[in-house]
Amino acid sequence: MDTKSRIEKFVSRLVATNYAIYDGEKEDCLEEIEKAFDSLLAYANHVIGQQYQFPMWRIRYEGEEFREKVSVSDSERRHYHLGACASVNMLNRLFVAAGVEELFPGIVAGEDREGRRQAAIAIGTFCLDLYCEGIGTTPPERAFVVATYGKDGMTYDPEVVHTYLTDLAART
Repeated sequence: MDTKSRIEKFVSRLVATNYAIYDGEKEDCLEEIEKAFDSLLAYANHVIGQQYQFPMWRIRYEGEEFREKVSVSDSERRHYHLGACASVNMLNRLFVAAGVEELFPGIVAGEDREGRRQAAIAIGTFCLDLYCEGIGTTPPERAFVVATYGKDGMTYDPEVVHTYLTDLAART
């Protein structure tokens, strides 16, 4: 089952149970889920941004000034990555609490290297499934690379997720 199908099943379950895992608070529930998805997109978008920023910075800055720019950007990337790890795990727990399969089956995202790699797999799969209509023949371990590298400054728009969730909740 792909990411979109899992999300659709999850939202259907939320609606059917009147958002029981959030004590019936539909808006709080959808807002929290959107924030978690936004966290995944923020990380992917930061990685995409770094790809076109770094070459420009190499030309524009020298020595310590260049190293400082890269260091700050890498610190931000780590912050986004750790936030995305937390969101991956939270989403998996919410899906299970609602009585459906995890959004990212078998993925346990953590601060260690393997945990961050697992998060990247989940984020790449999420981006490709929601924005590119499936990962096709892309192996999951390559999903993040396919979703983020060589995107020439494009970003994943969080409004797409908001509209998707709102529409799903309304028609279910």
